[in-house]
Amino acid sequence: MSRPRSVALVLIAAVLTVVSVVSNTDGTVAAWQGRDHAAATVSIGSWPSAGSAYAEIGRVGSASGLAFDLLAGGTNPPWPGPAATRSQAAPGTVTSTTAGPYSSAGVLGLANELTSRGAAPGTPIQGSSCAAYGWAPNTPAPCTTVPSQRVNARATLSSYTLYASLLSLLGLGSTDVVSVPSPVTSAASCDLTTSGPTYTATPPSAANVTTLNPRGSITVRGGNTVAIPPAGGTVSFDFPQSGSTVVVPGVSGTLRSVVDNSSSARSSLVLENGRILRLGLLGGILLDIRFTLVLVDAACGGGPTGPVSITAASARVAAAEPPAATTPVTTTPVTTTAAATTAAATTPVTTTPAATTADATTADATTSAQPSASSVVSPTDATTIPASSSTAATTTTSPAPTTTTTPAAASATVFSGAGPITSITTSDGLECSVGPDAVTFTCSDGSTLVFTPVALSPPGIAAATTDGLWSPRTLTGETVPVEAATRS
Repeated sequence: MSRPRSVALVLIAAVLTVVSVVSNTDGTVAAWQGRDHAAATVSIGSWPSAGSAYAEIGRVGSASGLAFDLLAGGTNPPWPGPAATRSQAAPGTVTSTTAGPYSSAGVLGLANELTSRGAAPGTPIQGSSCAAYGWAPNTPAPCTTVPSQRVNARATLSSYTLYASLLSLLGLGSTDVVSVPSPVTSAASCDLTTSGPTYTATPPSAANVTTLNPRGSITVRGGNTVAIPPAGGTVSFDFPQSGSTVVVPGVSGTLRSVVDNSSSARSSLVLENGRILRLGLLGGILLDIRFTLVLVDAACGGGPTGPVSITAASARVAAAEPPAATTPVTTTPVTTTAAATTAAATTPVTTTPAATTADATTADATTSAQPSASSVVSPTDATTIPASSSTAATTTTSPAPTTTTTPAAASATVFSGAGPITSITTSDGLECSVGPDAVTFTCSDGSTLVFTPVALSPPGIAAATTDGLWSPRTLTGETVPVEAATRS
């Protein structure tokens, strides 16, 4: 091959190589000539991996003493109210507003009927149960606004009545056992981040706030006001039966404010030990319905949350409580020394049935137990202590016969005078006089007994009297057997 031809071939090969490289390079550059932009805000903090919120209103937890007619559409408690729940597994906000009505479905007056409903007959329980778990896309609206506490719940009961339609064959009327005259609200909120956790519980309260009832009130048995207690407190109530031709039964119970913000947050208003009671003319129980009711309940926390814990209604039927039984007392022989002889003991002393214990104690008697003031000693068992010498060196030993005290059965209450009750003598010997408010009694031992006006009224006295013994209940639920009562 000639030299010029060789040079030409080399030049052609070089050109082809350059063109191939340039072509490949141009294609690669064109593939990523376009530019994409991305931006994000980075901040410190945490996202909880667990937690929940719960709210419910108007829940009948239990009821006993009823004949539930399932064939007529009745249902067995518990009767849930409007409820809402949210959690890390199901974030966001949810609200429930109605539930029920529920009924035990009494038929033709042959069975007692208990109904959980709204304010008007046939209407559902109404209000708002809201639960929110705010760690979710788009940050859902909270149920209650507390900065940084994005897990929260709020419960508001605005229309509610627990209604009893009772046995007509026993001459019983119907009554609103519990009702809500104005909205009752509770709330709870939680901060579950690592900077917390913090818990906030807003105590339950009603909108009908007054000076006397700073947290508002509910009504019991046809309009009797019961104040909502402070956080963690309780209020006991007892409205005895009334009426003659148509008897409205008595309603009693305890209203409790549950507030907790220790390891979670909860705010609830519950009615425990609820009782609808009808007594016969001789004090026997004709009707006894027990129930529990959760008016409002709001809770949140770092774990699962659910209904507040309450004491279930008991099916126990009990008559009026008798006075406490006294322990028989046995006195042993008495030894009197000069050192124990007082001026008052220089004359013969004879113990009377009411003074046996006191005098035996003065003479250094040893007893097995102290008798109550209601103990009665027979006059034939009276113990006589002879006079001792006033000379210090003289020792007189005077053995006394063994005396046994037999507890006496409670007798009927003795009433004197006419008008309002002004003083009482309890079966354990306390003398109590009424104060200016006509319901507070100050007793001889310094204690105080507070009754409702109804308990001191003629119908209330009749309802709390069994076999002639009047045993009213105080506001704290204590039964006080009364031996004698004076009217003004």
